[in-house]
Amino acid sequence: MSLHRVRLELAPCIEAPDGDSRCGYELTVPLDRDGRLQAASWQRRFADCRVRRFWFGQKYRSGILVHIGQGQWAFSQLPGDSGGHPIWRLQSDRLVENEIVTVTELDGVARHFSVARVRPLLRLFGGPKAEGNVDKRHG
Repeated sequence: MSLHRVRLELAPCIEAPDGDSRCGYELTVPLDRDGRLQAASWQRRFADCRVRRFWFGQKYRSGILVHIGQGQWAFSQLPGDSGGHPIWRLQSDRLVENEIVTVTELDGVARHFSVARVRPLLRLFGGPKAEGNVDKRHG
């Protein structure tokens, strides 16, 4: 299990009939191969599990991912908060590209977001080359 960078973008809704890639979340989260958040990995990498909310015309909001038990996760902006005051609840089982997830935000509105991108964090920092790209001339 490794950390992944996930981008959620506002799915089509009344506010944005075509969706809006300028509104959403960027997450750094531990996912298994099926795209499910993993509590055991989260415990080991708690400080690395970050959330950034971006919304056109508003300031960015940053926080941490908090596991509040029984498969429930929250995004918290409160430093040192371990789950007592969830700001946004992620109500999806899987974070897989092109899936739709529901996030209940601070205003109590449940909005749908498209999972626009999921990438292993290693790739963002130039991780190891894929096997098919290995240069066989030198070995």
